[in-house]
Amino acid sequence: MFSIINKNQSTKSKKKMAKPRQLVFECKIKDLLVLQYKNEKAKALLDIYTLFRNSAVSPKDPTIVNTIAHHKEEYVRAKGDPDPKWKVEQPKYKPPSKNQRMSFRSGKWIARSGHFFRTTSLNYNKPMSEACIIYKNRILSPNDKKIEKRGDFFYPIQGYRSWHTNERDRIGWRMYFIHVESCNGKQPVSTFSYQHAGKIHTCKESEDVIRIFEITKQNPLWHRVLSDGHRWSWGFLISEKLVLQLQNEKLFT
Repeated sequence: MFSIINKNQSTKSKKKMAKPRQLVFECKIKDLLVLQYKNEKAKALLDIYTLFRNSAVSPKDPTIVNTIAHHKEEYVRAKGDPDPKWKVEQPKYKPPSKNQRMSFRSGKWIARSGHFFRTTSLNYNKPMSEACIIYKNRILSPNDKKIEKRGDFFYPIQGYRSWHTNERDRIGWRMYFIHVESCNGKQPVSTFSYQHAGKIHTCKESEDVIRIFEITKQNPLWHRVLSDGHRWSWGFLISEKLVLQLQNEKLFT
């Protein structure tokens, strides 16, 4: 199902793996609630989502309250769209430190700005390890054991991650579980934006979703996150084979 074979080729030729049809895929949690009764992968993803929700750090956690300060000026600046005419150029030298990335606007090495909290130090590490076990036992095929923890974040009101590519992190497909909550009675609206073919595409997050996108070095995917409410996310590195399976089973669109 996932291979393209030329009839004129020798039977000894290697099979070619099909490629995912797009850069970014999404699946709403409410859709998985329906699909779980006829698809085991959907049920397993919901079980991971349950782990994710049950271990979510409270916005009132003293560590977060005492650590995060709001930077409204930087938040507004992060809303600015990158110039579609700007071309990605791979620098010939390494950044001064692993915490620095290339600025979208200047092409120079600067600190990658953000206003969020990495939650591993609190209570996410153990449940994320349990999630990896669910992946291996119930989602991945026998010859596919690629699964790694990649991110666990909490974004407060006006939290953000400025434009970046992750090209100096682990490349490959990322799967993120995302939960949003309203604040002060307002409808939660966080967004995930990315640039492709000179255009900015924005995915609104007013309900919980699972999103998949690819990180590459050849064609870096510029993307950013903005949050007007409370936003939690879990990230995993998965194989392209799994992306194709989820796509062919119509779990993600």
